[in-house]
This record gives sequence, structure tokens and C-alpha cells, in this order.
Amino acid sequence: MSARGAVDEMSPSDEGDQSLAELFHLVRSLVPMDQRVFTGSPDMTVVEAIQIMHQHNFSQLPIIAGDTVLGVFSFRSLASGLLKMEGSTEHLGDLPVDEFVEQFRFVQPSDNWESTLEYLDSDDGVLVGRRDRLEAIVTPMDVLTYLREIANPFVMLAEIELSLRKIIQACVAEDQLQQCIEVSLASKYGEGQAPTKLSDMTFNDYVQIIDHGRNWSHFTVAFGKGMGQRKRTAARLREVRVLRNEIFHFRQQLGPDALQDLTAHRDWLQMKAVAFDARRRRKAAAPKVVEKAEAPTTEAPNRKKWDEPSFFEALEKRRGSKEAAAARKLFEWANRRGLFFRWGRGVKTGSCIAAFGEEHGPTTLVLWTSGIAKIPLAWIAKLSPYDQEDYRQRLLDRLNAVKKIHIPAAGATTDKGVPLSVFADEDNLEQFISTMDWVVDEIERASAGGPGELVPPEVADTLDQAAAARLQRFLDSVQQIGYASEERSTLDVYKATFLYRYPAWKEHRPHPISVFYLTRGDEPTLAFRWDMLAKVQDLDIEQLETKLLETGCRRLPKTTTPITLFLKEHNDQATFDRLVEILTDLMAKHRVT
Repeated sequence: MSARGAVDEMSPSDEGDQSLAELFHLVRSLVPMDQRVFTGSPDMTVVEAIQIMHQHNFSQLPIIAGDTVLGVFSFRSLASGLLKMEGSTEHLGDLPVDEFVEQFRFVQPSDNWESTLEYLDSDDGVLVGRRDRLEAIVTPMDVLTYLREIANPFVMLAEIELSLRKIIQACVAEDQLQQCIEVSLASKYGEGQAPTKLSDMTFNDYVQIIDHGRNWSHFTVAFGKGMGQRKRTAARLREVRVLRNEIFHFRQQLGPDALQDLTAHRDWLQMKAVAFDARRRRKAAAPKVVEKAEAPTTEAPNRKKWDEPSFFEALEKRRGSKEAAAARKLFEWANRRGLFFRWGRGVKTGSCIAAFGEEHGPTTLVLWTSGIAKIPLAWIAKLSPYDQEDYRQRLLDRLNAVKKIHIPAAGATTDKGVPLSVFADEDNLEQFISTMDWVVDEIERASAGGPGELVPPEVADTLDQAAAARLQRFLDSVQQIGYASEERSTLDVYKATFLYRYPAWKEHRPHPISVFYLTRGDEPTLAFRWDMLAKVQDLDIEQLETKLLETGCRRLPKTTTPITLFLKEHNDQATFDRLVEILTDLMAKHRVT
């Protein structure tokens, strides 16, 4: 007996050296890279052949005389030979294997792999090469393993994408789904232009719907409560998005580490989906509890559990329809923003508490049946970015701009009660809601993720923690506006589709262009692709330059990226806010879908 290895020419080439023919699935692709072809000689006994097959978990063994393949010994050929034998089989193990060989078909390494299927079905294997030069052997399990390696990433991505679609459908009521879609996708598609059916959306659309601050409350039942859970969920889904792009665009073969990551994300989502389904079934199967009517009592109740109907009924009875209507609009605003509600237990006075992130999260607004709306500045001051003095001052300025609200500078971290009668005035109410929208927007941006999600570690290492967090919020805002990011080895590219014209084109066409780079290294920058922006239809490039230079950008002697912001020098919130305004205006005027 002897051992032979598959020839070198069948080993997969590096992608750069790969011929066009090798891009197709050939027989050589089916051969395991570590395959060793064990063979037997014709005078080998049946026992010796079976011992080799058992030791290596083979189901067949090629039999060779010199360099010539005589046939294949297998359990099937042994059984077939026994049926044909006459007389005693008492010394079967001592018989030579050439008494029990069968013939397998030969195929060539360059044949299309489909050519093996007919033979594999009838013979359980094919021989690769020629009768006088055996190179490899392919079995049905080899084909199954090969196809699994190719299909497995696509299958897992299909499982993930379809699961997310089902989770969205299960978590969001049909009448609320369109609102969730508009809130999270309007900046990408334009007002009223977002797809209305989940089946028409991209994977990234699903991620944006789930991760959006206003929508997150719908999905806590599936993914868990709290801002930490939201961050972890968003981070996982973003990683899947990156892997999905790599796989579907065939950028590179998925390595074992990336495949392990994808498998871990699939397993995580499967666990969440199974637990979510179990909770839904348990809730649906739970028997309805019919409360027995209790005899009236003359004793005063100690506590009362308020709810929406009882709260607004009591408020209108005590304070009148105008204040109740103002409170109702504030309640509806909080509901639109995805805030969580909990209800007080006061005996005479009811309260409605709107919280950020989860039911018992930081309080954002409190309404009382006594006719008071409390602005919980003490809570807000604990949340980023309002833990910074400049943000607290901006909040005070905006609140004090509402008529009949006055909060002294010393009261920036003290709760403020405002009569609901103030908000019976439509202008006051609109101005207050606009301010609270800003408050929630900034909290959502700050809590969207710390450095490391959008800010590369090597960039975060060059900045202080607060600056890295501000950069993270800026990049998150840029993505919310609709810019798409693409990670490269030394920089991240932020793109948008504008009407653009290459010099060789006769007219402008919708084309995705690089708008700016986030470069890495000791001097991280935001570098704007001036050569591309200059070719966008109707873009006033000089005006854009003036705006960017006013934010702190420098003009450098470069062709492609002359307008550059050095992040170690300019990373304050005002700079990033101004950049967001500029990029928002750019997108609004020039983006095409």
C-alpha cells in the first residue's frame, strides 16, 4: 500500500494570481486542500484494506498496480462480490482485494464540478486524473462540504435579514410602522419617499429603523431594555452590515475569523428571536384573569395606580379643557419621541413620567393633574452632553425664550415646574416642544455609541475622551443625514450620490462620490474630496469652501483634498454642529436617489 497527495496544480491560487478559468467552480475546487490519497496494491488482503479504511474513516480505497489504477475497493464492491461468490466465505478476510474492485469514472481537474454529480449518484465517488496518473478522489461528502463553505455565509445572512424583518413586524403595530419608517429613513430617501413595505427595504434600512432613538422603545421586548442594550444591538447589526457588504460584493473570501463573527451574530439573533417567540406564546396562552368585584368600603385608599384615561380625566376635571389639551399634546410628543411612560400612585394627584431609554430610565418630563409640567433639569444635567456647562447654558437660553418661563443661571441643575396654562398658548407650546426635541436629539446622539463604533481606535487614541465622543456624535449625525461610510485600510470614506460628471462623460449622471475622508494616524483629519465635489452639478464650490474655512478647515497645497480639518486642533461641539449644517445643506440641495 502507498500514500499519495493531490498534485500542486489543484491547490487554490492567491486571488491576484487566479486565472479567469479558476473563477468558475471546477472539479479541482471540490478536492479538500489537505487530502491525502491512500491506495492499496492488488495483493493486499480484504482485512488489510478494511483496516486502512476504518483507520482513516474512508468508504473506498483505490487499488493501484505500479502507476495504473485497477479499480476501487469499497464496502459496496465487497458486498456485491460476496453475492456473486459460490461456496464458503469462511476465509474472506484473507482474499486479495482485486477480487472485489469496482470501476469509478475519471474526471479532470479542469472539468466543471457539475460533471461529477451523475457519477457520484451512481458510484459514491469519482477519480480525478487519468488511469495512469491518479491525482485525487472526490466523494459526495466533499461536494457537500464545498457547497456548504460557499453557501453558509449567504444562508446565515438570509436568516439574519428575514429574522430582523419578522422582529420589526412583530414589535411594531401596523398603524405605527409607517411613522417609525418615516422617522428613521426620511433623511436617506427624502420626505415621504421611503419604502412603505419592509420587503422593499435594504438591510441597512432595518438597522436604522431598530437603532433610531425614537423607535427603540418598540424593540426592547425583543432585544432588552436600556441604552446599553441598544448600543450592543446596534454594534452587532453594524458588524453584520459590514460583513454582508463584503460577502455580497465578493470583495474578498471570508476568512475563518470573519465567518466565526458572522456565526456568533447569527446565534445571538437566533437566541433573541427564540426567547421573544417564547414570551409571545406564553403571553398568548396565559389565562385571562377576571377580577371579582369587591364590596364597597368606606376606608380611604392608601395608593392609586394612575393610567392614561384616569390621568387626563382628572386633569380636565381639575384644570379645565385647555390645560388638559396642552398636556395631551405634550404626552403625544413624548410618545412620538419613543419615551417610556410610568404612572404615579398619588391618592389625590396623578403624575405621568416620561423617561428616556427605558421605563425607569432618566426622567425627561413630568405632568401632574394639579396643572404643572415639571422640567427635570436635575436629571437632564446628569446626561451627556448636558453634563457640560455650555450645553446647560444653551438649554436655559432656549427655555427662557418661551414666554412666562424664567430660570436663573443658578437653576440649571434644579427641577423647574411650569404651569400647564403657559402651554395653552400654541406659540409657547410649539417653542417648548422644539426645545425638548433638541434635548432628546442631543441625548440620543450622545448615547448612540462611544469611540470605537464609528471612530477608529487609532483616531480615538490621539484625542481626549470627550473629543472622541463628540467626533462619534458627529459621524453618527452624518450617517443619519444619509451619507454612507466605507472603511479602508488607512481612512474611512463618507459618500453620497450626486449628479456628477467625469471628464469623459458628456453629461452629469447620478453617481456615488467620496465627500470627505476621516484619515487615521498621528494627525487625524476630515479631508474633503475637492476634485470630486467640484464636478457636482450646480454646486457653488467657492461658497462651500468659504463655509468650511469658517469652521476651522485649512487650505493645503493638495489636488484631491485641499480643504482639511485637523481634528486635534478643532474638535469642539460648535465646529461639529456647523459641519453637520453644511453637510445637511449639501445633501438637501444635491442628493439624488
